[in-house]
Amino acid sequence: MFSLRYSPGSSVLIVSDQYEFGLPLGAEARVIEVDPSGFTATPYLVHVPAIKRSYWVATGDLRTAEEQMADEADLIIHHALLDFALATRNQILFDSLYPEPAR
Repeated sequence: MFSLRYSPGSSVLIVSDQYEFGLPLGAEARVIEVDPSGFTATPYLVHVPAIKRSYWVATGDLRTAEEQMADEADLIIHHALLDFALATRNQILFDSLYPEPAR
């Protein structure tokens, strides 16, 4: 059975526009309808209240605010550790942040 990630009423962020529909990137939206058939590439109808428009959107174009904030926090921590490793010339910390690829 086809499982959907978001349900009607879910608050989401538009983070990409893989089918180039002209989606407002970074805009907050609300899922207002879901096509559960699994035969469509854009199963979510989302409404963007800031511009008063609705769009059919693919799953990969959406994220919850919590997911987006967690990724941004991880990136900020990574950059802070990198700055610290460079400032203190800590080679071990730097190598743990950027391990060499296996050959």
